[in-house]
Amino acid sequence: ILREERRQHVNSLRNIESILQRWVGDTSDLSPSIPNKYIASENLDGQWFTLTKPTYSDCLGFNDDGDPLYRLGRMSFEMFFPGDLICAIQAVFNPIMKVVPPSSKGPSSFSVPKTLQEEVKRALANDSGAVLKTYHIVVAFTIEPYSPSFGADSPNRIVSSPIRGIMTTYGYVLP
Repeated sequence: ILREERRQHVNSLRNIESILQRWVGDTSDLSPSIPNKYIASENLDGQWFTLTKPTYSDCLGFNDDGDPLYRLGRMSFEMFFPGDLICAIQAVFNPIMKVVPPSSKGPSSFSVPKTLQEEVKRALANDSGAVLKTYHIVVAFTIEPYSPSFGADSPNRIVSSPIRGIMTTYGYVLP
């Protein structure tokens, strides 16, 4: 039964992927006066919701709602402590938007990560049509209430009810 459900799930994802590809790729009927690359680019901007929850390595199992459980350290690239705190991931979002300079200061006022600054300046100088975009990863999660399965030394032992949280990793792309 599980294999059949997985097969149906994978087929559903392939159908959705096919629909999204057609939506982004086939824009010729929208406006003949605007080149397709601009229409497709604008269609990608917005708040995207991932269709499936992440499947990082080191998954500890699932909570009663079917959300995957991970250590806080694993979820945050070991940046937050206590790293052994057990959390459940509810959803992942990707805000994709143009990074636009304030009009009064011009293109030199972009808030651009240092490693991309030269590339962005070249793209703007060449008028290549390249646009800096955000590609943030926003994770909605809960710190799970203690369960004996977490172990006696789990930092979750002081958590009596779920605590909601949001973790954002900021990213930028220059397509």
